[in-house]
Amino acid sequence: MNYKLLLISTLIAVGCWHSLDYTGEWGGAKEDSVSGGGEKHSINFYGIFTDANNKKSSIENIAIGNKFRQIPVYAPPKNEDTKPDTNTSFIDLAEIREISLPSADPRIEKFAGREYITIMTISNDKKRTQHTYLVEVTREISCHEVNEAGPIERKIKFEALGKLKIKGYRYRDSSTENKKERKKEKVFEEDDEETGATGPVTAAPAA
Repeated sequence: MNYKLLLISTLIAVGCWHSLDYTGEWGGAKEDSVSGGGEKHSINFYGIFTDANNKKSSIENIAIGNKFRQIPVYAPPKNEDTKPDTNTSFIDLAEIREISLPSADPRIEKFAGREYITIMTISNDKKRTQHTYLVEVTREISCHEVNEAGPIERKIKFEALGKLKIKGYRYRDSSTENKKERKKEKVFEEDDEETGATGPVTAAPAA
């Protein structure tokens, strides 16, 4: 009798563990982030990446720290002993037109024993509002470089950044229940002097 009870208890415990693994906070899919390893977001942000050597690449599936929205960035503290995350802003790629470094030489500073790099963002509004933030030097831009032979997965530190230009986004899921969401596909307007690495701006092909 005790053996049967032990067996039943073990099966219940295993079932609960699997349930948590697939539906809990870490197991379930989140709309704003992925865990890496080549996974793709439900929304495909695409654009042009220019590296520190001025080499341009057409890219898609753009994310920062595996996130496309609610990306944490920090205001520079006045005191080097202060943690930057005491003053945090959260940006979305849909609101960002461009991310770059303020100068050709990456500005790396240490706060509370941790290194950060200064970045500049240009908002996707008519005024092209600019902001300067800090992010960890370990933070990465992830994307897939468009290639005729197949997409090339890339992980890029901000130190290697020249300019990241967001050209637009589209919803990846083409199911019937998401038709309303797919209407939110957007191609960002170009300034007159802007040209892309691949000619006129068009929606990225569905992956």
